[in-house]
Amino acid sequence: MINLKNPGLIAIFLNENQKSEASKVNFDNSLTTSFLNRLNQIFPDIPIYSNYILNSNTIFIDSDKERDFILNVSQYLPKSTSEDEDFDEVYLAYFNGIYPLLSIKCSNDLTDRHKKYISQYSYSENLPIGIVPTLVSREFISTLPDNLNMKVHDFLIKNINNYDTEIYYESPDLRNLRLDFSLNNQRSIEISQKLLRENLSIEYSDIISILEKNPVIFRGGPSYLEIELFRGCELNCTFCPRESISKENDGTFIDPTLFQKIIKETEEISSTFTVCFGGMGEPLLHSNLEEILEISLNSMAVKEIIIETTLNPSIEKIFLYLKSLDQNQKNKIVFIINFTTLKQDIFKQLYKNSNKSIEEILHNIDLLKNILGKNSVYVQMLKIKEIETEIENYFNFFESKDTQVLLQKYNSYAGKLKEKRVSDLTPINREFCWHLSRDIYIQSNGNVSACKQSEEVIIGNIKENNIKEIWNNNLNRFKLSFNHKFELIDLPCLKCDEWYTFNG
Repeated sequence: MINLKNPGLIAIFLNENQKSEASKVNFDNSLTTSFLNRLNQIFPDIPIYSNYILNSNTIFIDSDKERDFILNVSQYLPKSTSEDEDFDEVYLAYFNGIYPLLSIKCSNDLTDRHKKYISQYSYSENLPIGIVPTLVSREFISTLPDNLNMKVHDFLIKNINNYDTEIYYESPDLRNLRLDFSLNNQRSIEISQKLLRENLSIEYSDIISILEKNPVIFRGGPSYLEIELFRGCELNCTFCPRESISKENDGTFIDPTLFQKIIKETEEISSTFTVCFGGMGEPLLHSNLEEILEISLNSMAVKEIIIETTLNPSIEKIFLYLKSLDQNQKNKIVFIINFTTLKQDIFKQLYKNSNKSIEEILHNIDLLKNILGKNSVYVQMLKIKEIETEIENYFNFFESKDTQVLLQKYNSYAGKLKEKRVSDLTPINREFCWHLSRDIYIQSNGNVSACKQSEEVIIGNIKENNIKEIWNNNLNRFKLSFNHKFELIDLPCLKCDEWYTFNG
């Protein structure tokens, strides 16, 4: 049997986000130190190649493209000692970022399996990124196409039957937590820091117990702000939650000064977040929408602006404003058009009081795509009984127009609305609520709801309270949710099927 040695070298590739975070003045260098110390325990005295200088021992490879980087690094691999000219046992340990929580145990186990089964490519399918390396053979690297337009791992998955691949599994399976320990963004950095403070020698098996005891480590700050800029709508849609709420607040709105306060205070607890203009109203009816957008675009922390609309109100003013933006600003804006049917009779039945025809809305969608680009405009079809037989034709139609489609699950708001689901896709095992974990829902009168499903449960008002204070007011509900104590939460969690949907 061939005796494979340790990897010929270590390759560490940082993408633009990771390099940006690592180069910041306030970057925590102890994270890099933790990674290199753990790396040395697993693969001692093995040369390190990277496209970012980690320490004085790093051998720098100037490459911003992953495929080119791996090919360049592979040139420094040692020669094969195999006497079989058709077999090359040499491989490298590949890291897609800085891994401060790199597991010594799991990495050694993965390496042992790679050697035992003489694999060409070994990786973990269930571990979060940042726990183990990927072990890549020179044989595999030599097959990468010149025009590769995807990540190397995606290429492997697409062609997995062509390679001797070893897939490593380690319990517990934490894929449901969407964890990332590669320092790809501020959230990844913060959770890595907090876990290391709990236990500097933390191993993968320790993570879930630490999070269960202190869920605030996982929660961090909000990453998704849904803001009801304007309460009210010209339509009376049969599937809309407005049909189940009081109309006494119709006409109220978030003014630009208050919106500026929301953004500024959120920036203090979250380095990046998405802003969604939705809620129980039509954002295009806000008289100062352009000024609101300007504030959002000027914030370095706002990574994306989502506008949920029916495109029923007048669009001339907002379209004129969008045309005035530069391309970088346009790239931050996404429109989601609530447009569930292509049949005029069903459209009139669903979107009561609409003064637009389907042809007019389609025309406005095309205008919007011409202004922002096709990647910034989505049409959203609600998967309800009224349009069940139309789904295939709907997708085919918009595919022919090169328009992106979202098939949105129906939300009955924990039973407040009539059930219209075509099918129930709720996972069998109930897990914690992503919305309690990451979302803030702000009403047009300044009230902040504990949950969008129960807007009457108020945890503060942005006119009177700071965002940080409001965010912390919901922490205990999240703790109960994270530890599966749903019956103790003063929200309709056990009736809700939105807990598994993920906004950002």
